[in-house]
Amino acid sequence: MRNLLYFLILSTLAANLLFAQKAIKGIVIDGETGEALPAANIQIENTYKGTITNPKGQYTMELETVPATIIITFIGYATERIHITAESEEKQNIAMTPVTYELEAITVTGEDPAVGIMREVIKRKQEWRSKLKTYSADAYTRQQLSNDSGIVSITESTSESFWDHERGSREVIKSKWQTSNVEQENNFAGASYVANFYDDDIEIMGFRVIGPTHPKAISNYHFKLEGRRHLDEKVVFDISVRPKSKLQTAFVGSIAVLDEDFAMIEVDLKPSESMLFPDPIQEWNVAYKQQFSNFGKDFWFPVDVRIDGMIKFGIVGLQFPPIGYNQMSQITNYRVNIELPDSLYGIDRLLIDDTLSIRQQDTLRLATTRVIPLSEEETAAYEEIDSTDTFGKAFQPTGFLARFVDLDDDENNNSGDGKSGIFSEYFSFSPQLWYHRVDGGHFGLKISNASQHRVRYRANAGYKTSLKKWSYGGGLTIKLDKKKRAFLEADYQAGTDPRYRTDNYNLTINSLLPLTGLSDYYDYYWNERFAAKIGYEISGISTKLTAGFRSEKHESVEKTTDYSLINRNNVQRENPAIQDGTLRSLTFSVSAGDDYVPFGLFGQKHASLKIEHSSPDIFSSDFDFTRFDFTFDWRLNTFFNRRILPNSLDFRVVGGTYAGTVPIQRFGIVDASFYSFKPFATFRTLNGNPYEGERYAALFWEHNFRTVPFEILGFRGLAKYGLSFIVFGGHGRTWISDETFSRLTYSPRYLDGFHHEIGASISHLFKLFRIDFAQRLDKPGFYVGFGMTRFF
Repeated sequence: MRNLLYFLILSTLAANLLFAQKAIKGIVIDGETGEALPAANIQIENTYKGTITNPKGQYTMELETVPATIIITFIGYATERIHITAESEEKQNIAMTPVTYELEAITVTGEDPAVGIMREVIKRKQEWRSKLKTYSADAYTRQQLSNDSGIVSITESTSESFWDHERGSREVIKSKWQTSNVEQENNFAGASYVANFYDDDIEIMGFRVIGPTHPKAISNYHFKLEGRRHLDEKVVFDISVRPKSKLQTAFVGSIAVLDEDFAMIEVDLKPSESMLFPDPIQEWNVAYKQQFSNFGKDFWFPVDVRIDGMIKFGIVGLQFPPIGYNQMSQITNYRVNIELPDSLYGIDRLLIDDTLSIRQQDTLRLATTRVIPLSEEETAAYEEIDSTDTFGKAFQPTGFLARFVDLDDDENNNSGDGKSGIFSEYFSFSPQLWYHRVDGGHFGLKISNASQHRVRYRANAGYKTSLKKWSYGGGLTIKLDKKKRAFLEADYQAGTDPRYRTDNYNLTINSLLPLTGLSDYYDYYWNERFAAKIGYEISGISTKLTAGFRSEKHESVEKTTDYSLINRNNVQRENPAIQDGTLRSLTFSVSAGDDYVPFGLFGQKHASLKIEHSSPDIFSSDFDFTRFDFTFDWRLNTFFNRRILPNSLDFRVVGGTYAGTVPIQRFGIVDASFYSFKPFATFRTLNGNPYEGERYAALFWEHNFRTVPFEILGFRGLAKYGLSFIVFGGHGRTWISDETFSRLTYSPRYLDGFHHEIGASISHLFKLFRIDFAQRLDKPGFYVGFGMTRFF
């Protein structure tokens, strides 16, 4: 009897648990036309839970407890309420009744009514938003890529989304599933990529866009009342949105505002024409739709995010077919003003994988958590797409560079025995080729191993055809700790070296000058050197510190050839003799920020200081001097900071000074242009050879107005092409003391005063180049040349 009693109690509890949950599904349609209603809003009464219908009007919903009442809303239709019990049918099709609104004539005599409506929306939003500190919610996301033949891939996820008014958003992915041609680690489906359109600022592909409820939205948008609809007994205002300025990064489209509550309940927006993207993005046509609900409570939350669009990529010689993109996210089950774990914000990533949950996922659970039903096309894609349907096949590029692009390269390079990968990891070869008036042709080879090894080696050798000598060398770098921050480095080299150094031109690029009959940029000397240094990298602030020792044997070399491919009668200047001897020195350097990239291709933030000290008393050196050299690169955004590429001011400062007696092989320089080739951080009105001296200082700057001037002038096609306008300037000089000048055995390029120049550029010609017009200011001179376009 006691066992029977236990059985009856357990059976009753099990029955209660069984009937406490219920799954329903169905379709939401227009009751008069029978047309499906996509994105109809379905909520569980007195909760923050709900879902939306898919583009075919289909929905699924799991009720944790019954009885329950579901509320179905769609603007322009009467709200439907359905009471669900344990006995209710699983299939619940819903026919919505259209509500017509007798539109009164809108007479605008002054301010458009929409402006007053939006002013009230913004005011009320600030009131309730000030009370919202945190929330979390459950999300489901489905992303789809397609080409002109149909669906290429599908990725899905379930997640928990978090928001903190100070720290921003985070999203923890609980489960993932995807078509067979996508690896799970490449599934980045998430609901947090697009901001809540109720935010003041909306982040869109790097743009920080003023939202329609921003405190300054009235100053930045034209709002116009276009019509009215009903939502039950309340009026819904349909308001068009467009930016007041063509240069303002903003949205165009429409929003729906609920009367009495003065709440934005729906947006249908796309970026304005001012959102111009840099290469390789050639077209970006994307529209955003989002709905909001207060779930009968105090705060208005997003219930979905729907994105549709097309993106096209390409550069000169390489064009990819248009990529269709679709995302549908449903957000539900809000928990408001709760304490969020600090661990979420200890990770600097928007999406965080719950690896344990993902690892334990199963097909049955995935099927029940897919809260937005698949369409017939999506169901077929899951059945038909397999691992051989690669993105390389779906988006095959065209153009003369297409033959060099293999989108499936990683897959094709995985040989069965792995020998190819092992060989390339330990043995990497690179040619060393150049030509100048001392070496003649230099034909060499460098071998090294991959950079991730704790012990890195390098070795090189080459033959100089006119000098008739071999150069050779090698080195080791040893990482001293597990994080590879501390390192020890040693190098030995024997060969010709340029007498002065520059960050802008290497020996291979310099080869173009003597080969075409133009003046060789460098002078040279023979240098047999050993160098050792110890260093430490501070990764958090991108800083590197080094201290080292150098021992170098310097010898003069003479010019060996005047050969030129174009001008056979060309005569190069003689190579000046240096002060021969042994130079031993201690070195110290500190650098912070980005690694320097020449030619002004990118905006940079970088600083470095180098100190070299040589003394006969300490190192038995033949030289006695201390040399200081510094560089400073910076970018300041100036105007239109909400754009992905704001107007910007870039500048580079270089300089150096000394103590003691500096040999000419340690002179500093201010760079000149390579004749018609006039890159950033060189004097564009100075051709052929640089200014040199014991001391030097120069400032180079340029302000990039991007496409804004062409947009102002109405040349929309040129702006869309990416043509940009730049103004620039250069100022600097070198110094040589009278005593040193009297000892020189050659005539250096030297100006006893400052060089000043200004100019303007049209950039992004053929997507790669710029044309520069430069005027010298300290004396007459106007020059035209070209450079590489400033990409970012």
